[in-house]
Amino acid sequence: GAMSATAWVRSTLAEFFEQLRRDLGERRTALPWVAIGLWSVLVSALHFGGLEYGIYTAIPWWDLMTHAMSGLGVAAILYFGFCRPMRAVATPWWLLPALLAIGAGFEVYEYLFKSFWWEWTLRYYAIDTAVDLVLDTAGALVVVLGHLAYRLWTDAPAETTASAGANAGNVGRTNRGVVAESEIDPEPASDGGVSER
Repeated sequence: GAMSATAWVRSTLAEFFEQLRRDLGERRTALPWVAIGLWSVLVSALHFGGLEYGIYTAIPWWDLMTHAMSGLGVAAILYFGFCRPMRAVATPWWLLPALLAIGAGFEVYEYLFKSFWWEWTLRYYAIDTAVDLVLDTAGALVVVLGHLAYRLWTDAPAETTASAGANAGNVGRTNRGVVAESEIDPEPASDGGVSER
């Protein structure tokens, strides 16, 4: 049957936090989450520091920078939380509309609960909102392009050799050199542990 919106949100959050728990338990997959955490602290410091010290009004591009950085951070959280195993994801294009929707939600929040824009003209407010949404989505595009680069790097066509010479027992050649089958470390599954590792 159809899943209610509340059940879908609960299920999605449970899947996300289960993936996060598994990732933090392994050094190889914990590193991106540490980087995302540090990135979040940096973006928060830039945002709240910008508010506290009037940087948003003194430096016109400050808002642009923080929107692009936060878009990248939120997209990275979604990517590492839901795109597993990474080698199985062709391209996470869904990140672009997801970030557009999240950014739009933030813009509605600003409109309803903030007063900084009250002195702006409707035209200026509309332009600011559109630019903010483009920059949020551009941050997501960086993550999508990073995924494509990752796929190109890890999925390079294998140059296997027909001879049983020096490369016997190797899976093949990649752009990183010869990779033995025993060296391949599969990524953890995001299916609740159903897949074999």
